[in-house]
Amino acid sequence: MKVADLFKKSNFPDFRLLGGAEGVSNKITSVSVIDSPDVFRWMRGGEFLIGSGYIFKEAPDSMAEFMRLVAEREIAALGIKIDRYHSKIPESCIKEADKLGLPLIEIPLKYRWIDINEIVYGYILKEKEGNKNQKGVALQEIFSETWDNHSLLANLASSINCPLAIKAFDLNINNYYEIDGSVHDSERSEAVFSLPPLSEKEMPSQGAVTIHVRETLIEGEKRHVALFTLSSQPPIEMALILPPGEQYPSIKHERMAIRALGILRGNSFEARLHNNALSAQRDQFLQNLCLGTYNNEEMVMHRAKELKIDMPEEAIVLLTCSTKDTYAPPLWRPPFPLSYKHANQWISIASTTEYKAYREDLQKAAKDERLWIAAGSTVKKWDNIKLSYEEAKRAIDWLRKFKPVPGIYIYGELAMHTLLNRLASLPEAKGLWKRYWAPVLYENSARRAVPLSEVAKALISSDFNIKECASSLHLHYNTVRNYIKELEDVLQVDLNNRLHRLAITLGYYIHTLRDNTPWDDT
Repeated sequence: MKVADLFKKSNFPDFRLLGGAEGVSNKITSVSVIDSPDVFRWMRGGEFLIGSGYIFKEAPDSMAEFMRLVAEREIAALGIKIDRYHSKIPESCIKEADKLGLPLIEIPLKYRWIDINEIVYGYILKEKEGNKNQKGVALQEIFSETWDNHSLLANLASSINCPLAIKAFDLNINNYYEIDGSVHDSERSEAVFSLPPLSEKEMPSQGAVTIHVRETLIEGEKRHVALFTLSSQPPIEMALILPPGEQYPSIKHERMAIRALGILRGNSFEARLHNNALSAQRDQFLQNLCLGTYNNEEMVMHRAKELKIDMPEEAIVLLTCSTKDTYAPPLWRPPFPLSYKHANQWISIASTTEYKAYREDLQKAAKDERLWIAAGSTVKKWDNIKLSYEEAKRAIDWLRKFKPVPGIYIYGELAMHTLLNRLASLPEAKGLWKRYWAPVLYENSARRAVPLSEVAKALISSDFNIKECASSLHLHYNTVRNYIKELEDVLQVDLNNRLHRLAITLGYYIHTLRDNTPWDDT
């Protein structure tokens, strides 16, 4: 394996050669990780030496001297991960790489060292076995157009040694594929997708493909399932059941899953995954901010400057989605420059000035376009954008569950409703409901113009103001006073007691949740 082979599409197409082009024909015999400043002492030659650059964190230019030492040991190439401890490699180091003829490679942040090891050693092993061409032909057959979709997916499960479920309704696929090549019907597939999560983590998306890792129980054993969703109409979903003990898909698994999704969607869709590079970089930067990927402010500001993005001093994250169950983001686009699509929603990082200026327009758009707009807290530092994003995510989840009217909803305001909602699941909730609300449901009298339960609801809505209560019921003031006296007798309460009033209000709130009412402002 030569250094030039690293940049092949099947290996690391997003690696970038910064300097030392004369050495791209150097032969790679192994991979080694920089674990100390004197790691050069243990080099034997031919290594692809990789690291995060931590040892150069305080003095980036000292990397040049390190390069001279490892070049003397005839390593094949040096790779440094970007956006971890360094936003860019110093120009002096690039010049030194050219002078030494030592390939200096920029490694994207997403790569784990084990992923690089797996791909490089896999390539070297195929060369040693002398069957590289034979394997290449086999893979081409698996992913050629002559294979039907079931054959492709069955071979994918066998190749990556992971059973998988996939739903692609426009291709009439909803199946489960074993690693032995057997194919099962939709019942097995739906069982995998409906496994209740113990926890779930969002990973950086790859173009139009979003990735989540869900921890769940399979036959009583804790396992992790990688969920890949290709945004389309309708979406294509794939679930990989990872081997026991593995918590994240490897780069190999991730690439093959995305490639299979692209093939299923067609060559035209696969091409769209890679176009518009600058826009994709902007979206990835914004997503990394929301996920809290970056390590320091210098790195963030460098990337923002490269992408011509003005970072706000005070920011708020907003998530926008349709009130309808749709697979794609709303056609309406947020007015904020720092916005990107993710799955079936828009995510915006807005300055507080922008948010205030557009708030009325947002309210109108939410009403006209039938949108929910969830907002996190206002934050002052770039590294707190993740907090605002996570709050907005929790808010949008709450909105999807309870389906309120279209509008803007602030996380802090929704927290009260979330708390009240959880009250209904407490063991004590049933007792409170039976004591302070159930009696009015079963008490009936032909003498009254309205049921006692309606009187209680009107009282709660009017904040226990008898005059307003009488007006809302279209009854005489004295009539309502008599009804209230009956209400006190039936519930055995004193409405002058604020705790009794609170108990009746909570009893009614629990009752609305028991009836599965989506939303109630009373």
